Amino acid sequence: DCASAEAQVAAVEAKLAAATRTIDELRARDRALAAEAAAATAARDKLAGAVGGQGEVSQRGDEITLELVDKVLFRVGEAELTPRGAAVLAEVGAALNDVPDKQIWVQGHTDDTPMRGARGAPPRFASNWELASARALTVVHYLQDQAKVDPRRLAAVAFGQYRPAARQKAKNRRIEIVLYPTHQLAR
Repeated sequence: DCASAEAQVAAVEAKLAAATRTIDELRARDRALAAEAAAATAARDKLAGAVGGQGEVSQRGDEITLELVDKVLFRVGEAELTPRGAAVLAEVGAALNDVPDKQIWVQGHTDDTPMRGARGAPPRFASNWELASARALTVVHYLQDQAKVDPRRLAAVAFGQYRPAARQKAKNRRIEIVLYPTHQLAR
């Protein structure tokens, strides 16, 4: 019967229209993901250029990690920036300002060597955790005060000796600046 055939055609047309909408939505999502990936890659490349040979930049998905060995930024056992460290952070800060859609976590890491004071004096920091924390805060303050990075994007985190990167102690003494998409973090 004609009415039954028309009803079947209408049902097939409705399913086709729904499938077409789904395909369009998937293509739009694919374009958005490709744009996010391209933006993350551009940010990684910009940071790598800012760091030059003073550190390493890696990317996992849309998370970017900039690793700076401590001797680039600080003297042994200290938390004040060296002039070279300030110059590196000035370049990094400029690059971070060009990536406004990322949260920035500055993570301080140390090796497991116990803290010692100079010539029998008490150590300046009670533990590696305090040193890692002071260094992370120094970098955060520099990025906020000198590089003018929005402080709402910044966080200081201290891991001390508890997240070693390698067996070599020198590799464990580092500052990591990790950029997270704002949508990954709770506000």
